[in-house]
Amino acid sequence: MYTLYRIKFLTTIICLIYCFEMSGQNPSVYIQTDRSYYLPGEPVLFKAFWSDGKYGNSVSPKDSLHLVVLDQEGLEVTSKVFPMNKTMIDGDLILPDILTEGDYILIGFTGSMKNYLPDKIYSRILEIRKSTDDFLKTDIVLTADAYNSGSNLTAQIRFSLNDSKPVPASFTYELDGKTDIFLDGNNMANNEGVASLRLQLPKFDNKEILKLIIVPSYKGFRNITGIIIPTHFNSAGNETNSNLSTSTGESKHLNIELKPVNTSTGKNVKVQLEINVTDDSGLPATASLSVSVSNIVPHQLANEDDNLLNYKNKLNIQPEAASTMDIKEYFVQLLIRDTQLPGHPFVIQEKNNPKKLRKNVFSARSSPNTLIWEPNVTTDKSGSAFVNFINNDKSAEVLISVDGMASNGACGSNSIHYTIKQ
Repeated sequence: MYTLYRIKFLTTIICLIYCFEMSGQNPSVYIQTDRSYYLPGEPVLFKAFWSDGKYGNSVSPKDSLHLVVLDQEGLEVTSKVFPMNKTMIDGDLILPDILTEGDYILIGFTGSMKNYLPDKIYSRILEIRKSTDDFLKTDIVLTADAYNSGSNLTAQIRFSLNDSKPVPASFTYELDGKTDIFLDGNNMANNEGVASLRLQLPKFDNKEILKLIIVPSYKGFRNITGIIIPTHFNSAGNETNSNLSTSTGESKHLNIELKPVNTSTGKNVKVQLEINVTDDSGLPATASLSVSVSNIVPHQLANEDDNLLNYKNKLNIQPEAASTMDIKEYFVQLLIRDTQLPGHPFVIQEKNNPKKLRKNVFSARSSPNTLIWEPNVTTDKSGSAFVNFINNDKSAEVLISVDGMASNGACGSNSIHYTIKQ
């Protein structure tokens, strides 16, 4: 099972931090999306909030919302500008249908924020997948937390399809450095989908970054997976979000309770979701909500934050560094740092072709993995709201995510998931 069981705790912490950031006087943008993973050609459905830190103030009619998606090379693969005539807008950003598989980063800002430091700008990691039905997942587990120069490394590798069924995939492997390939070879998993690699690491110093890259082959599936070798130089990188302040100051937040009905029933069955929102004092709160119901699929994001709320720009890069850094360079570093953690597998992204992207004709495809997207749900005076939807026609894990914000800037988030029975 995925680490989604930790989602309520993680997103509550992130929400409190976001509310604290929003309590300042700097204008800011916060964007909710319907999912964290997409197929090429799909629309990213979003809802955007704008605030000048005072709340209740109107948006300048001349201002606009800018959304940009960057790949790991800093290439702008898609972007769009939306007029902002109110503090909340919703829309979609269509992804090119020729994107390569891997991790991308979505950034959002208003026209008036262009000269802000990049750490003041919203960002969210998106995982682009070629398919959610035909997916070969590679799990790599290293037997040590950190390795020394020249030491022996043992890696346990497991291959499975999206239904977690193990497969005896054959694969090639490489041990790469910044500039050199130190060794390579080929191997094959057993009938349980498991293989073991025993390698001797080269001599290295604190400037070297070693990656083990696995390229499997099984009935046409292709999903290149890498893992950065944890060493005594970079092992601190395993402590994710260590510099993310959890101070809430005088921030306010919303408590969102989700009560789904009939989640234990089967396919094509109506489900009613009851949402109750209260403030810090336990009193009913009127809030603007976005509700997403989507299929859960296997993925390899290091930070498994399928919940919509994800405002965490200030991790390790200090404002002093950000002030001298190009905005694309900043967010590429942020993307790589958050998705390529030592000891955690990640998808190796093949390069996108900028010429093809410039000529690409955007055509939105349907989003079968988003069962419902309701960006404009408002609670009544009792703090309640109801949303109805239909389970899909295939057995799947379903994630319900709700984000909310009140007029005074208080925000909250919650998620639950369940299995559609046969």
